[in-house]
Amino acid sequence: VYLASDAAREVTGQVFAARHHELFLMSQSRPLRSVHSEHGWTPQSIAEHGMPALRGSFMDLARSPDVFSWDPI
Repeated sequence: VYLASDAAREVTGQVFAARHHELFLMSQSRPLRSVHSEHGWTPQSIAEHGMPALRGSFMDLARSPDVFSWDPI
């Protein structure tokens, strides 16, 4: 509701997340790597070619302790 209000008129193009009593400003999505298919993509070609080509650039999901200093649970 805040972001839709006049008070947030200067807050644009930002990505936020919430966890319990915390608000987070997230980094902006930017392409890291691309893969092209001359004939388009099917679920099979994604599994066989797309994901293997991109897998080396996947984000390490175990990085949360770098940002979250405590677990609210």
